[in-house]
Amino acid sequence: MKKTLLILFAITSHWVHAQVIVTTGTDIGQANTPDIVVRASGDLINASSFDFSETNLRIHLNGSVTAITGNWYIKQFKLAADTGSVIDLQGNFTVTEGLELVSGIIRLQSGKILYNGESANLTVDKEGNSYVNGLFFQSGDGNRQFPVGTANGYAPVRFPAVKSKIEIGVQAFDDDPQLVPDNVEVLAVNSGRYWRITSSELAQINSNVNLSTRGMLISGQGSPTIVQAAALGSAAANLKTSSVNEDNITSLLAVTAPILAIGNQEEIIVKIHDLITPFTVTQNDKLFIENIERFTIRKVTFLDRYGKVIKEWGNEFTNDIDYDFTQLSPGNYICVAEYGNEGSGTTKISQMVTVLKTNVANKN
Repeated sequence: MKKTLLILFAITSHWVHAQVIVTTGTDIGQANTPDIVVRASGDLINASSFDFSETNLRIHLNGSVTAITGNWYIKQFKLAADTGSVIDLQGNFTVTEGLELVSGIIRLQSGKILYNGESANLTVDKEGNSYVNGLFFQSGDGNRQFPVGTANGYAPVRFPAVKSKIEIGVQAFDDDPQLVPDNVEVLAVNSGRYWRITSSELAQINSNVNLSTRGMLISGQGSPTIVQAAALGSAAANLKTSSVNEDNITSLLAVTAPILAIGNQEEIIVKIHDLITPFTVTQNDKLFIENIERFTIRKVTFLDRYGKVIKEWGNEFTNDIDYDFTQLSPGNYICVAEYGNEGSGTTKISQMVTVLKTNVANKN
């Protein structure tokens, strides 16, 4: 006979030393917006479907390896388990508003994990003690973070500016993607880890990406960069780099392919070109600072030889900046450029720049 339970479990202060089993045909109901706490030492088995769309559910599991099975539809979900323990998930988990992974690694065996809430309401242990080892889905636009990892550790992914509400899935792998570098834009590809994106409309993501470098050994010449590819074993395309620090790396370009990895590119050298010839139409009619547009933080100051500021630009500076250099008198000037990325500091360089009334065909 079909039963309806208004409250699944009472809050208890001790562990239940048995499996928690909900039999087939049992409907789980709810009253108002209850907080439900489940504490178990062993497996949590659901042979039915839970529709807790207005429920805050907290599960506390005790044991090195436990399991959660069944279909769950939850408003707010919090998971806590013994540190280092593994929870084998078999079934479908949909969380609509808030997800908190306190401790314990979720190992997806079958089914799907989907989070529909805001990224601000998705919290994960910062030390990497809780994450999803498997495919993790999110929907919605804006900042999207994916608390994924492998058996060897936490390896999260973040899309800072998704332009579509489509579902996006991400999974991390500790394996060699066997991507082929072109030795021009990409010098090498790291063989220790890659990520796979699952989406029906990959082009609609339209966001750059941030990848974790935790636990990775990035060696080789040049500097780190994010690369993408259409499939394992195919050509690696450089998404270039806007930010690198000891924990993560952010691409400059938007993701358009499903395989992501970390590779090496030629070291980025910023150089202020020392000649401007604005009085005739040439390649040198504007101030040109090589590679500065590859950094998210930019400040450029143009001074006369006595140190008086002629013009100053911030992050809006590009090598196509709209400024009439013909208003400058011929002579020597000083250009100071500061550049860097969020979380990695800035660098300052300076260069004497000569303004000439002659046509010089090529940049120095």
